[in-house]
Amino acid sequence: MMTKNKKMIVGFRSSSGHLKGKASASIIFSDDNGKTWSEEVIIDNGLDFKDSKYGIRNVNVTFLKNKSIIATYHENDGDYGSLYFKTSSDNGTTWSNRKQILFENFETNKISCEGHLIEVDNRFVIPVFEGNKNDSLNAGVVISEDLSSWKYVKLPNQNGNEHENTLIKDNDQNLIMFYSDPTTEKLYRSISKDKGNSWSIPQDITFTEWKVHHRPTVYYDSSTEHMFIIFREKTEQSGALAISYDKGVTWQRILTVNDDKRRITYGDFIKISKNKIGLVFASEQKSNGHNSNLYFAELIRTKK
Repeated sequence: MMTKNKKMIVGFRSSSGHLKGKASASIIFSDDNGKTWSEEVIIDNGLDFKDSKYGIRNVNVTFLKNKSIIATYHENDGDYGSLYFKTSSDNGTTWSNRKQILFENFETNKISCEGHLIEVDNRFVIPVFEGNKNDSLNAGVVISEDLSSWKYVKLPNQNGNEHENTLIKDNDQNLIMFYSDPTTEKLYRSISKDKGNSWSIPQDITFTEWKVHHRPTVYYDSSTEHMFIIFREKTEQSGALAISYDKGVTWQRILTVNDDKRRITYGDFIKISKNKIGLVFASEQKSNGHNSNLYFAELIRTKK
C-alpha cells in the first residue's frame, strides 16, 4: 500500500518456514518508490500462537480514509482459524493492541482471510473464507461499520472448496470478489451492489487458454478500469500475470512473473503513479519455505 505522504508499506508473514508455526506479522517501508527498503518491523510477534500449527498467516495492510493503517491477518491452528487486526495512526511507527474479529456463530465457524480490507462509504469489508479443511470452505466477507461489531455474509452457490479470495471496489462503488477452487482449477467472480450485504451468483471466469490454480490477487486501475491478476500456475508453480479490459469477466495472460522454477506464494500490487504500478511477490525454493524471499518490480502502463 501507499500512504498519502508516499511511503510504501508491504505487510508479510515472517517465519523460519512456510509451514512453521512460530511466525510474526511484519512490515517493511520504502520512501523512494521501491528502490530501497527498511529493515523488517514486527507489528505482532505472535508468541502466544507459538503452539499453533501454522501461526500467523496472510498479513495485509490497507490505508484508510481517516489516514490510519489497518493490518489484517489470521492464526491457523491447522484447520484454519481466527481473524485479527491492528491499526496504526502514525504511518506504521506504532500499532494498537491486537483485536479479534468476532461474529454470530463464531464458535462453530473457523474464519480466515486472504485479501485486503476494502473501505466502501463508511463500511469496512474483508474477504474471508470460513469452515474447515475436513468439511467445507466457503468464500464470503465480514462487514463492520465501526471495526467493533461484525457480521459474516456467505457468497451463494458454492461447491465447498472456495477460498483464496481477493476483493476490489470499482468506480461505481460495487464490490467485486474473485476466488478460486484449487481442486478444480476454477476462478470465479461475484458482484455486490449493496456494500457486501448480498452477492450475485458466482460466474466461472476460468481462462479458456489457461488454468488458474492458486493465490489470485487482483488490482483495479480506476483511471482505465483495467484489472491485473497475479496468480500461481500449476506448472512449476511459478507466478503469472494477466490483464482484463472488462472488469474481470475475461482475462488475457501477458507474462510470467518469475521463470526461475521457484514456487510463488503470494503477490500484490501498489499504485505508484498514474502510469506505474509496483508488483510485490514472495517465492520459495520448496513448499516448506526454504530460501523464501520478497521481490519488487515496476509495471509501466502503455495504451492498449
